[in-house]
Amino acid sequence: MNDSAVKQARISLPQSTSVFLDLVRVLAALAVFAVHAMQIGLLSYPIPADLGHSCVVVFFVLSGFVIAFSTLSRNQSANDYALARLSRLSSVVIPALILTALVDLVGRWMNPDFFTGYSRGKDLLRYTLSLTYLHQSWFFSAAPPANAPLWSIAYEFWYYVFFAIWIYSKNTATRLAGLAIGFLVVGPNILLLFPVWLLGVGCYHCLRCFPSSPRSRFKPSVAFWKGLFAVSSAATLLQICLPIPNPLEAHFPFGKAPLFYAGHFMADFINGCSVAISILSFNKGFASAHWPKGLVSPIKAIAERSFSLYLFHFPLLVFAKACFPTVPVNSIGMILLTCAVFAATWLLAQSSG
Repeated sequence: MNDSAVKQARISLPQSTSVFLDLVRVLAALAVFAVHAMQIGLLSYPIPADLGHSCVVVFFVLSGFVIAFSTLSRNQSANDYALARLSRLSSVVIPALILTALVDLVGRWMNPDFFTGYSRGKDLLRYTLSLTYLHQSWFFSAAPPANAPLWSIAYEFWYYVFFAIWIYSKNTATRLAGLAIGFLVVGPNILLLFPVWLLGVGCYHCLRCFPSSPRSRFKPSVAFWKGLFAVSSAATLLQICLPIPNPLEAHFPFGKAPLFYAGHFMADFINGCSVAISILSFNKGFASAHWPKGLVSPIKAIAERSFSLYLFHFPLLVFAKACFPTVPVNSIGMILLTCAVFAATWLLAQSSG
């Protein structure tokens, strides 16, 4: 990556956009927790069945944007990039796998009948593949069942790798060879959602195409950007509440072989477009907005731990249900139990950073 390209890529985000991105991340993380509490059987409420996966799509777009921003606008070297990404992932993934293994062991001893639904055998292989981020390669879906959200981490890891190959390769031949090898390692499933992650990268580059400068040749009004934000946000919510039908559902049912979590790749891309447009239009339409001071700190604090919350909550929810299988859904006891799980998840997230 040459210096001139880096200088051209540099942009800055207003605080309003930074808080907005944090808020989106927080809402998505809380929604995933709520969906899984319902799926595991602690609570029951009328929410879209695909809400959890839609939130992962949001995470992918946010990830692409943040990675592009932190790498290009801050002139990050290849070594710095690798260290930052690996340390960020390993500091949460390894504790999450340890937690999952403990839940597996203790849970099977306490309530073996319940845990038959969270065991598909070959545990050592599943944990090994998850540690090496290969658990979703090709037509595998090998994450430990007691921590289902781990599937998306394999996708994230390889998107980081592909981005690094593209940015830091010294010439075209090296770049293409590296990508080809990477694509062969991961197979089609991870690649099918790669365009969704790239929407975040594209959003970052679009911000550079519409600089807030009087010299800009094309400078839509603030009202235009605010209107676009309203439309794109409404489209995102509509797609979450009324998911786009998958024309390939008969051949590629979501969550099942052969595509597993990439089965709705077409609808995911459309949803990702709405999310990316929302980020772009908010940045241009609300750059001078001010968030209430009392909200900024809590939003930032939760957002900083959203990755840990995402990977720690599922095994704790499973364990809670295994310990109290007869407590009625939506009862006071189950509501308190769910709140206790969230508190425990938060404490673990605090300790992991």
